[in-house]
Amino acid sequence: MPPTALAREQLEWSPALRLTGISAREHVPPILLAGADTGGRETVLAELTEKLPEGTAFVDATAVWEVLVRAPDCSLVIVSGELVDGSADALVETLRQRHPHLPVVSLKSEALG
Repeated sequence: MPPTALAREQLEWSPALRLTGISAREHVPPILLAGADTGGRETVLAELTEKLPEGTAFVDATAVWEVLVRAPDCSLVIVSGELVDGSADALVETLRQRHPHLPVVSLKSEALG
């Protein structure tokens, strides 16, 4: 049975809109940089931007409450120093208790004694 003109037209027709998979990069949560010292956060951001793949997303926070709100939606938390409203050590411990599978890195340096 030969195809009708309508059937041929449907076979040849290609929709302008195509559904494609979203790249894995678009689903990677941002890295959270936390610390009260703007210069310290900017230094860490510059170093990470240089080393990590292009398009890596970052968010920052200066207060403990900001970190606690944003951390669950991030892939990694980097604490570069004390925060405006609390200690870096206490924040790291809180994050490790609340989100045991979330990687948390503290760059806070200890004074040599």
